[in-house]
Amino acid sequence: MRTLTTLCAAVVMATVTIGMTGCTDAPDGGTPPSAAAARPTPGLPEHLAILHRPFAATDALPDTEAAASTLDEVVLNSQRRAGAWHGTTYWVAAASNGGACLIAENPDPASPDNWATCGGTDVPAAEVLVTVEGDDGHRVSLVSDGYTNRGPTALHEVVPNVWGN
Repeated sequence: MRTLTTLCAAVVMATVTIGMTGCTDAPDGGTPPSAAAARPTPGLPEHLAILHRPFAATDALPDTEAAASTLDEVVLNSQRRAGAWHGTTYWVAAASNGGACLIAENPDPASPDNWATCGGTDVPAAEVLVTVEGDDGHRVSLVSDGYTNRGPTALHEVVPNVWGN
């Protein structure tokens, strides 16, 4: 009888150990969201939360002249796809000098919405970081987290961290 009790105790302990392996508070079994959000990625601007999310296949830059023009300035693989607005897709990236970059790509190669620009040497909270203005007065700006609508010619959010008029 002692052997059976020992065997049953060993099975119960093994089951508890196996059941506990990999337990987390995260719904997907990965790193709990609070732990991931609490630690900014080293070397990336703190006030651009979009850059701190995991890289996805959609974050890859397009093979365009505009995107290629920033490759020397962009921190390798820091770019994140922010979204699309009026047929143009926008990416946000960390600049190697501490600033930030905004990359725009429109499927029409003749579109004026194929460009890239980088600016600044740091990324303060709630500020316009770079702006591109077209001949038609249309403006698109990369803004840091916390930016709000200001002034008579105010911009509005079109995708995360990208505001326009």
